[in-house]
Amino acid sequence: MHRVFIYGKENLIKFKNEIGFLHPDKAEKLDKSIKDYVEYGWDFPVNEKECKMFIFSLLKDKIRVKKPYYIRIISKEESNLKSLKELLRKFYEIESLLHKSINGIGTVYYELNIHKKAEIQKLINLKIIPNILQNV
Repeated sequence: MHRVFIYGKENLIKFKNEIGFLHPDKAEKLDKSIKDYVEYGWDFPVNEKECKMFIFSLLKDKIRVKKPYYIRIISKEESNLKSLKELLRKFYEIESLLHKSINGIGTVYYELNIHKKAEIQKLINLKIIPNILQNV
């Protein structure tokens, strides 16, 4: 029995296209691996309208609300949050803070925080988050 280790989604796709598997079960497992592969980089569209829609869906998906009022977005890649921070400032005039963190098992991640009431109110007005300021 032999094993082949292939790292990176691009390399898996290249292996599939150039070599592949004849056995249907192996081919199916390779397809599933490619489909389930986690992409850590966020590709922000160049077009302003598409970029705003991408940011909106990204925030809807990634934003975490801590009460009474504190919002954070986490990513493994610092470049993701640097780009998001700049685009939030450019398109919505939302200021945020970016910092590096380490979890309990030593994994490094990055966190974008929005904690000013005025900035959170902008996200509420855009209907990205529910009104968490009602009882504050």
